Amino acid sequence: MKNLSLLVLEDHPFQRMVVVMALRTIFNGRIYEAAEGGEALALAKACGGVDIAICDLQMAGTDGLAFLRQASEARLVHG
Repeated sequence: MKNLSLLVLEDHPFQRMVVVMALRTIFNGRIYEAAEGGEALALAKACGGVDIAICDLQMAGTDGLAFLRQASEARLVHG
């Protein structure tokens, strides 16, 4: 089975840390994290896309919905 990759997009540092720590206990793939949609897009492009994206939907700047739309158009979320 392929090693899956996951991206956590959350602008609040503590909430992002809690999610990432919880995922590390149950997820055996690569976990990427970003604080802003533009950063998440750049990260997804740099790593060749991700299999799963977990996003905060309401954030300043490029929010989670905009990220999902742009990532979908660029085929950066494979799952």
